[in-house]
Amino acid sequence: SGKRGWRIVVIPYQHIELLNDQLFDGAIMISGERIAMKWHERYNIPLVVINNFGSALNKICSVFPDADGEVRAAMEHLIALGHTRIARIRGCGPRTTREELARGLEEFFRIAEQHGIRDTVQNRCGASLEEKIEHVRELIAEGYTAFLVVISDEAPVLLDAIRKCGKRIPEDISVITYESRPVSAFQLPPLTTLEYNYSRLVSNALSQLACEMNGGESKAQIIVPVRMNIRGSTGPCAERV
Repeated sequence: SGKRGWRIVVIPYQHIELLNDQLFDGAIMISGERIAMKWHERYNIPLVVINNFGSALNKICSVFPDADGEVRAAMEHLIALGHTRIARIRGCGPRTTREELARGLEEFFRIAEQHGIRDTVQNRCGASLEEKIEHVRELIAEGYTAFLVVISDEAPVLLDAIRKCGKRIPEDISVITYESRPVSAFQLPPLTTLEYNYSRLVSNALSQLACEMNGGESKAQIIVPVRMNIRGSTGPCAERV
C-alpha cells in the first residue's frame, strides 16, 4: 500500500459505523461478519473481501486460499503413504454458512472416490477445539489412521490428545494441520502443514481494489495457491508397513 501512495486505516468490525464512505476510496474486509451482501446499500465505495464470501451479483470480489488445492494436496500425500481411513476435521459455528462448510468438501470426496476409498473417509465439523479433538478420539477408536485438522496454534493440544489415546505420531497416526510459524516446525515431531500465502492474498486484494477504484471490473473470485510443508507428523500407514 505504501508503494501505491495509499493511507490505510484499520477499523474493527464492531466499529464499522465509523466507516464514512466520503472519507475513503475503497475497503478490504478480512473474514469477519458477512456484511458484503448489503455493502452497496450502505456504502458507495468498492469492497474486496479476503477469506470470506462476497457477492458476484453485487460486484464484490472474494480473494480465497485454494480450498480444493489444499484438500487435494493433503489427500494425495496421505493416500501415497498408504492411508485409506482418512478424516478431515474442520471448524463450524452458529454463523458458519453453507458456502463456507462446502469449501473443499466436494474435492475431498472426489479424491477419495478416485482412489477407491470413498467409504472409508469422513468429514466432520467441530464448533470448538474440544469438539474437534473429541472427533479425533472417536475416529481413532474406529481405526482411522490419518487426519487433516483445520487447526494451527492449538496443534500441541491435538498431538497430546492423540498420544493419550496410546498412539504414536507418525508411526500410528499421521496428522496434517495448518501452518503456525511459531508452533508448527517446533513440535515433536515437526508438523506437516498447509500454509496460506498471506502476502499474496493481501497483494491480490489490493490490486483488485485498485482496479475497481480506477473504474475496472470486479471479479467474482481470485484463488491463491496454498503450499504444503511436509515434515515429520505424516508417515507410512502402519497397516501397510
